Formats: sequence, C-alpha cells, structure tokens
Amino acid sequence: MRTYLETKSDDFAKLFRSMSTNHKHYYYYWNLEKENQIEEFEKQYNDSYKLVYQGIIDSLKHFAL
Repeated sequence: MRTYLETKSDDFAKLFRSMSTNHKHYYYYWNLEKENQIEEFEKQYNDSYKLVYQGIIDSLKHFAL
C-alpha cells in the first residue's frame, strides 16, 4: 500500500496522509472528496474536540459546590 500511495497521484491516493506520530501508518479521509479539504477538516475536527472538553469543564464549574 505504501508504494502505491507514494507513487500514485490519483484522487484516491491523495486522500491518504501519513500519521505524524509514526510514518508507518496512514489516515484515510473517507468522508472528503478532494485533497484540499483535509487541512480545513482537521482544523474543524480539532476545534470540535476542544469544544467538547470545554463543555465538560464548564459543566463541572457550574455544578461544583
């Protein structure tokens, strides 16, 4: 698979990205159509992940005795 991803430039191959923590594994962005959507998707995903934790923190603060 790695050889395919490193040598192909078709739309399918462009939706794979090497994991930053270890370059032996890949993320596949199955929910996107174009390579140029990956950065915006990652930004929005990370923002939503942070918001979940912010909501938990706000709830704990609100109900703290």
